[in-house]
Amino acid sequence: MAERPTVMISSIQESLVRRPAVSYHWGLEAAKAHLAALGAPEPQLLPYDESKYEPMPEVEIDPLDDPE
Repeated sequence: MAERPTVMISSIQESLVRRPAVSYHWGLEAAKAHLAALGAPEPQLLPYDESKYEPMPEVEIDPLDDPE
């Protein structure tokens, strides 16, 4: 069971490296709660730097569009 906090911390770090924290806010909040319940510290991460990544392309989403 001691391995779980390490795996969870790795998952949190990976998610924050790939995208800003706000894009997965509730998942990260749940992970923090799990770490706290296990008595494990939250990882200390650098803040997200938007300038390091290209912006997402603008796409039009039509929920009524059926591809078939």
